[in-house]
Amino acid sequence: MTGISVIQGLPDRHIGHFLELIHDQDRRSRLETCRAAAAQFLLNAVEAQHIIESQVVAIQSRWNDVCEEAGLSRVDRAFLWRRQFLNDYAFEEYEGGRLPEL
Repeated sequence: MTGISVIQGLPDRHIGHFLELIHDQDRRSRLETCRAAAAQFLLNAVEAQHIIESQVVAIQSRWNDVCEEAGLSRVDRAFLWRRQFLNDYAFEEYEGGRLPEL
């Protein structure tokens, strides 16, 4: 599905390329990469930290409900948790502030 992105009106298929360029060619899937690129999205450091921390809290608090709604088995839930969602690597070098305990 191709549409227009909120990122400067770029078509969806070009977003990956744009994101490669937002912060010193850093394409790592880490919260710090997102926080460091905040200015590219017209956010200051405090706003970026708030968004990141709110997302982490939302994922944590809604995880079981979402898994239930999706019909995931306990095995699938355990496999995805802290691997695909909120994995340790995503938090490496995060300087944004205090994150809740996982």
